[in-house]
Amino acid sequence: MQQRFARLREAGANLAAARKNFARNRAAWEAERQQTLAQIEEQRQQLLQLQEHLSHEWTGLQQQAPEIARQMLSAQEQLEQAREVVRQHLGSFHSFAAQHRQDLEALRTALRLEAERLQRQEQELQQARAEHRLAVTAFRQQLLDWQAQIAEMKRLLSGDASRLEAQEAQVRRAAEELDAATRQLAEQQEQLRQERQAVAQKRAELERHLNDMREWYRHKLRELAANSRPNSAAAFSETDRLRILPAETSPSSSSVISPSPSLLPTEEVEPGDRQLGELLLQHQLVDPETIRMLWDQAARQRRTLRQVLLQSGVLTLYQLALIEAGQLDGLILGRFRVLDRLRTTPRETLYRVCDPQVPEPGGNVFLLRHLSEAEMEDAVHPDEFRQRFTAVQALQHPHVAAVREVLEIQGRPAALLDWPTGLFSPDWPASAGDPGCWLRLLTQAASGLTAAHQHGLVHGHLTADSLLLTPDGVVKIVGLGEPPWLWPGPTPSVEPSPSADLRALGQIAATWTLWYQSPSSKRQRPRTFPEELLQVLRRLEADPMPPMADMPPAHVPYASAAELLADLHRLASRYPCSEEVWHKLVQFIAEQSQPAGVHQGQWRLSA
Repeated sequence: MQQRFARLREAGANLAAARKNFARNRAAWEAERQQTLAQIEEQRQQLLQLQEHLSHEWTGLQQQAPEIARQMLSAQEQLEQAREVVRQHLGSFHSFAAQHRQDLEALRTALRLEAERLQRQEQELQQARAEHRLAVTAFRQQLLDWQAQIAEMKRLLSGDASRLEAQEAQVRRAAEELDAATRQLAEQQEQLRQERQAVAQKRAELERHLNDMREWYRHKLRELAANSRPNSAAAFSETDRLRILPAETSPSSSSVISPSPSLLPTEEVEPGDRQLGELLLQHQLVDPETIRMLWDQAARQRRTLRQVLLQSGVLTLYQLALIEAGQLDGLILGRFRVLDRLRTTPRETLYRVCDPQVPEPGGNVFLLRHLSEAEMEDAVHPDEFRQRFTAVQALQHPHVAAVREVLEIQGRPAALLDWPTGLFSPDWPASAGDPGCWLRLLTQAASGLTAAHQHGLVHGHLTADSLLLTPDGVVKIVGLGEPPWLWPGPTPSVEPSPSADLRALGQIAATWTLWYQSPSSKRQRPRTFPEELLQVLRRLEADPMPPMADMPPAHVPYASAAELLADLHRLASRYPCSEEVWHKLVQFIAEQSQPAGVHQGQWRLSA
């Protein structure tokens, strides 16, 4: 009966955990459902307003009744299409959540394997220390034996003068062996002392970075709680605050925040929110008053604390997973604060990091490309990685994505790049194909390529996803200087060269002209692109062969990017860019822009 009762109690605990999981999933589904219903209701209200407006103007529009009826039918069709799109979005949301749960399980498995590996290394270290102690003990015993032998030799020398020379030679050899063993032991002790000193320095540096990181997270969460706190909320009393106890470690370590058992929040807090809040307090990432304010905010919004932190952007899913796993070391990479891990390949890892040495108003978020440990075994790749990104760092051109620094992290090379915002070429609107805008965009891209080619750099894999337009109206070339073995996908069969870059640029620019020539509606006639600009495209896409004597100028390929840039400057006076069209394009980029790296063709954001 006791065994059955134990099994029933275990089954009850499993059932309770399953119910909590089901409740959380149901709450998330309900939030998505409410959002979808709100969107449908908003579209329905817009339709009702349109019908009311039409009813007020019915007396003056009786002759336009058939046209109005057709518009109403079109509006109804659009409403049905919107409903279908909402259904599709809801399905994609469910699949997205399932995929992220699978990624989270994979991450937990990797973290568990890493913890086991570290435990095995610690056991091996303990075993090595024990063997070293045994070796020292054996050496001391051997030293005592040698001393006894020397004493015995001295005693025999006093009684037998005939063997004095042989015994003296044996004594000298024993003394030399003893001196050599003593020097070896001293060298081992000095090496051990240096290793301990290096480990202590690394530990102090890590503790300093951890303290700075904890203070940074406390500041961010405090700002989140202060921005969302209502004016009518009363301040916490001193008896409701959590005690801050000093650490018992060295003075350089940060203070330890320990919650008082009698100072729990008076309102009801979800178990998951309470557990997450206590975890943040345990890791010293938040102060007690801030976590109370965040609990209140989650209760007011009827969301979990996890949802509040993720949707506010203060924490990413990658950071939250490391915090819940207790791997705070993973949030620090050298002097940088890791915000998210974008992509991991066998050759490199891409991170979105924050540099605390750069002031935040100027933008302290960067892209960090860190070479993998497997590539360090290659004799060429690490040096090529440093040389190529160092060359891009020395370029510093406004139309090339800048490389801020090439440094060493954990004994491996890394490159720190700017994190520009904007839209990549496939996401630009049709106004980019306007002749004036087209010429202006192509001129900026050609200017970047010209500077790169003059600096001895070749892109090699220029695609539409390599051109980024910022909200300031500046075209930047992304991916310049990457070694060919870092390129995603199969290696292109064409050898990287300036002529290959020009042909790739011509293919990209040709797609922009299609946007201009394609009519926006059935009633609009196709527009014709200027012939002089089409000649530029023909010369860009021409084969790199020696020009014939009877070859027309439109089919002679450009000899260099500088020649292309000079031709574009010559055409700029004939086809000026309309300020109105350019303003609309830049405004669209500013409204739709997002951080570089979110685009499917570039660095992917991952959980």
